[in-house]
Amino acid sequence: MLEQTPLWEPIREKLQIAADSVWGEVGPGDLVSVTVAIPDFTFRGLPDGIDDYLFLSRPSEDRYMLGCGTAAELRPSGKNRFKVLSDGVARMMKVWRQVDVDGMGFPAPAFVAFAFAPKPATRPDGSGLPDALCRIPLLTLQRDGNNRVATFSWRVSGAMRPKADITEAFRVWEETAQRLFLALRNPVPAVPCANPIERIDSEPGRDEWVARVARAIKAIHNGEIEKTVLSRRIRVSAPRRFNAARLIATLSQRFPDCVQIAYGGAHGTLVAASPERLVSLRSRHVISEALAGTLRRDPEESRDFLLGEALKHSAKDLHEHRLVVDSIVEGLSPFCQSIDRPGAPKLMRLRALQHLWTPIEARAREGVSVLDLAEGLHPTPAVGGVPRDNALAWMAGNGEQRHGWYTGGFGWIDRDGDGEISVVLRCALLQGNCAEVSAGAGIVADSDPASELEETDLKLRAMLEALEEA
Repeated sequence: MLEQTPLWEPIREKLQIAADSVWGEVGPGDLVSVTVAIPDFTFRGLPDGIDDYLFLSRPSEDRYMLGCGTAAELRPSGKNRFKVLSDGVARMMKVWRQVDVDGMGFPAPAFVAFAFAPKPATRPDGSGLPDALCRIPLLTLQRDGNNRVATFSWRVSGAMRPKADITEAFRVWEETAQRLFLALRNPVPAVPCANPIERIDSEPGRDEWVARVARAIKAIHNGEIEKTVLSRRIRVSAPRRFNAARLIATLSQRFPDCVQIAYGGAHGTLVAASPERLVSLRSRHVISEALAGTLRRDPEESRDFLLGEALKHSAKDLHEHRLVVDSIVEGLSPFCQSIDRPGAPKLMRLRALQHLWTPIEARAREGVSVLDLAEGLHPTPAVGGVPRDNALAWMAGNGEQRHGWYTGGFGWIDRDGDGEISVVLRCALLQGNCAEVSAGAGIVADSDPASELEETDLKLRAMLEALEEA
């Protein structure tokens, strides 16, 4: 018997009224989501002691989203995964009945995620993460400032009578809610908890990676490609199991402007603090971000300013950045009526790194969804290359591999097709007391292999330091 929390009973009363009115109007296979306002409680992070979840937050904006359990799910694979995902989501939307009991205006979300590229069926990467995913959780909590809601979702069974089906829904909802509310009563603080890490191996090794960069530069000079992105993967171990909730708390404190991502599954937990939004869509207003061109920060203010100015005027970094901006504009064009492209990049300053950053806004055509936009944009040259097909072919032929969802996407979509998807960067895949951390660098004609290696070291360091406190 689960310990009872006082939050459940008032929620149950609202659910009962809404469900009684809805269940008679739905048929087998239909989806039902009931959203209710909930009293104040601590929800500004990932709680400890839960599994089978999806988590998104942007701490600087006080926005959080957490989904537990599964009401409905799609897992398409292969080269047509985006079309299968879009078609499947469109079918789900047609049978998705939503009730906003308290008129809070929060849409019931479906979480979506995808890998950088489809994984060969004969060569799984060991992450356990699918090529693509769309999931409507049994219970989704959302917080936006002082507003908090819970959305309870259920797929109506064709084998049960309506009364028996609603009884089963309430049983599962209560069990899920009680476990989650109890976990949230004891948030994990962002305080150091020493867990020293030891590097086990890296793929590729440092020398091989530098050689791969040199080959890429040669291919660029030969006119085969204009840009590519090469990554490194580091595997580490620690004395204790890594704690995903503590890691999210640490990353939220260190990188509050980044999107915090977590996905807990049977094969492990993916955690990320991504600085890059692939695309967002709200009422046909589109925002995408070009993030390319990187330099370290300096603790001394005047030196840090000079480094930023050097980055803003670096011919190599401006060229790399322009390729990304051009690609985003090209990817948005078939889906948008107008696109606003700023003339010069700004600086995005994070804890240890600063990047060239250009936000791009557009007006979507009628009927376009955030998944349509994501398919048109992914992969941008920030994680892929230019020309796209040539660069991807060169990467595949020269040993470049992306594990799990690294440089893929993670976000949400609602019934209207609105949503937001971030690029999965600065991420770690946790498996017990082992973790896998990835980072990459964009390679152009003026790249220097040693400098690109140093850039990946800086990017890896952000997650490795956080892991030592998790």
